[in-house]
Amino acid sequence: MSLRAQDAGYDSSGQMLLRQASIQVEPGEVHAILGPNGAGKSTLLKLLSGELRGTRGDVSLDGRPLAQWTPAALARRRAVLPQDEQLGFGFLVEEVVALGRLPCPRHAPAREEVLLREALAAAGVAALWGRRYTALSGGERRRVQLARVLAQVWEPLGEGPRYLLLDEPTASLDLAHQHASLGAARQFALQGNGVAVVLHDPNLALAHADRVTLVRDGRVAASGKPAEVLQPEALRSVFGIDAVLMQPPGWAHPVIATRSSGAA
Repeated sequence: MSLRAQDAGYDSSGQMLLRQASIQVEPGEVHAILGPNGAGKSTLLKLLSGELRGTRGDVSLDGRPLAQWTPAALARRRAVLPQDEQLGFGFLVEEVVALGRLPCPRHAPAREEVLLREALAAAGVAALWGRRYTALSGGERRRVQLARVLAQVWEPLGEGPRYLLLDEPTASLDLAHQHASLGAARQFALQGNGVAVVLHDPNLALAHADRVTLVRDGRVAASGKPAEVLQPEALRSVFGIDAVLMQPPGWAHPVIATRSSGAA
């Protein structure tokens, strides 16, 4: 069982945004997708979610093409956090998170409240219960949206592993909350589910991902374990930066120091 794209491509208005991209998101793993702006990361995530239908290649869930899944069945198996949200209504925080529960089997109100509170706690925003969404900061809104997608796939329904597809979930978050949000994704994966997450910071991938896929010019440039893929040569080729991979004493993972290519 996995969420998989094989030689997937996507054209829009005659422009090739993605070409022959292959990626496999496995249950129990956090899979980070990295690359420069315009490389095709978000397009790849949209193909995995079914929001876009590829113009070539295949995308499947549990070996079954996404086109064969009903929207309701797909919504119970995967939840998507897009880059941007434009929710301008004065909903309460818990009402926003409850939107994620719409495709799910409904429970008694008391049980539904428990599920909402659990999702908010997992996203680190339990204290925002009762607040107006429009009164929140950008970072608080981002974490409430993470709680919303967690609520959508929070319950195991016996239909198979569930998947989170997160497009830049750390955008607008401070350093501590970046790690906390990816820690929530890690906990979700540890329950036997899969996570695909678009990131810009290779250090976050080193800290939280099991696998990394580098995307450049609409193609997969490299894929594998983070410490093996995020090497200086690959970072220079994909991002045009000089990098040094270091292993601080006592740290479980290496870190990367970067500078612009050619800088003194």
